[in-house]
Amino acid sequence: MLAVLAVTTPIFLLIATGFLIVRRGVIKASEMPTLGRLVTSVALPALIFYSLSQRNFSEVINPVFLLAYGFGSLLLFVAVLWFCHNVRKQPLVTSVLNAMASSCCNSGFIGFPLVLALLGPITAVALALCMIIENVLIIPLGLALSEWSQHRNRPIRESVGKTMALLAKSPISLSIVAGLLASFLQLPIPAPVFKAVEMAAGASGAIALFTIGGKLAGLSLRGLGSSWWEIIIPTVGKLVLHPLIMILMLMILPPFDPQLQVAAVAMACSPMLSIYPILAAQYNYDGTAAATLLVATIVSFFTISLAFWLFDATHFVQQGASILPTLFLQP
Repeated sequence: MLAVLAVTTPIFLLIATGFLIVRRGVIKASEMPTLGRLVTSVALPALIFYSLSQRNFSEVINPVFLLAYGFGSLLLFVAVLWFCHNVRKQPLVTSVLNAMASSCCNSGFIGFPLVLALLGPITAVALALCMIIENVLIIPLGLALSEWSQHRNRPIRESVGKTMALLAKSPISLSIVAGLLASFLQLPIPAPVFKAVEMAAGASGAIALFTIGGKLAGLSLRGLGSSWWEIIIPTVGKLVLHPLIMILMLMILPPFDPQLQVAAVAMACSPMLSIYPILAAQYNYDGTAAATLLVATIVSFFTISLAFWLFDATHFVQQGASILPTLFLQP
């Protein structure tokens, strides 16, 4: 267990540091979105491009990983959407938001630093593969369904097209395309450019963790008028069901790189995407979404540590063993 805490504790200490810095007024809460944009517009795109461009194309594109992560996330999305709308009788738009929160990771701000501490350089490849699924499948599906639920007279393909056009312009999407292109064509990168990209990439992990901590400092559970069930469902979906479904996918599908198998499960263990309250704000659901993000991020320290203990991921990486024996406690 101490080996597991050695991986997870530094991650959450940096989050706590960001939280305290904002709470003590060293940095204003209103300045955190700027720091977040620095991560999503510069640091993470640099990291993704740097990693992808330095690997062979066959190493980068892993179809089994994409199938496991994509189908598992989609399966959870549909299940939570059905449960919230048909069992909990929530409006369609809030059901969609809960489904998206359950199946879309905070891969850039928490998932990446977490898996980086566990696996090292291959993490950026896993991050790019996860973001392909999130940016091409889960987020467009969630946003398109949310918009369609408010304008049902509009063809859903129009909502999907509008969402995809917006995501295609994002720096992260562009960095994935550029990195894959550089990898496929084996393009040489000039040394000064390479060094600048490397330096920007190296800053991404710590800045991301400070940012998520600072953002949490601005969230609160006070005045929450909604049922706690609206917080519990996406929290359990994200922190418990998503990793379990990912393990199930890895048991069913053909084996692939053991480190990427660990990365798929570890990414799924992270809480929901940090922009969840922002996406929910236009549907007047931001209060519940913010409370959900706060609760899920705090609880994730315990669920991630427990998952790594049960999963014994460190042993798995060192031994290069099959993923199945590591699901059980070692005697």
